[in-house]
Amino acid sequence: MTTNLAECMNFVLKGARSLPICALLKITFQNINVWFVERGLKADSMLRAGHQYPEDVTALQQQNHQKSAYCHVQRYDRDNSEFEVQEISSPHQYRSKPISFTIRLNDWGV
Repeated sequence: MTTNLAECMNFVLKGARSLPICALLKITFQNINVWFVERGLKADSMLRAGHQYPEDVTALQQQNHQKSAYCHVQRYDRDNSEFEVQEISSPHQYRSKPISFTIRLNDWGV
């Protein structure tokens, strides 16, 4: 997470590192302002076009939805957030019996 944030700030400060502090702050403000205006206009046009999410996110959701058609999920321990997932054969691969996975959401590190 730190690396991504550092890379974002490096992009914002690109070409302004050797300037005096006042000029550095002014350029940083202008660059961030331009970025927010561009992204805001893009988001507004997407919303007007009826998109709920960006196109790349929508495509990823569709791919995951197609893959999930071959999985059966059962909740079996609500207190511990444990689930059993059975992966059945897809048309592209044949298995004699389903593969089962146990997912423990509480064990995932935050």
